[in-house]
Amino acid sequence: WMALIFMSATTLPVYLFARQALMVFNPQPDLLAVATSYFRISIWSVPFMVITMLTASILRGMGNTRTPMLIALGANVINAACQYVL
Repeated sequence: WMALIFMSATTLPVYLFARQALMVFNPQPDLLAVATSYFRISIWSVPFMVITMLTASILRGMGNTRTPMLIALGANVINAACQYVL
């Protein structure tokens, strides 16, 4: 539960202040606009990653290591396809 609370408390501020967070890298103005847009789109995947990590940890703790591996494999395939689209 603590991971879900922490994720909820940090995801919204990171989304709202994406531009300021990316300013740390001192990008060019045109790159900053594209990076901010990409960052705000990709931040929506954070809740799904947290839930997946929590589920995988629970299953590994129960001795089931195969299911988390298959879930991670499927997630990586989906992630690669979505990154290509973005």
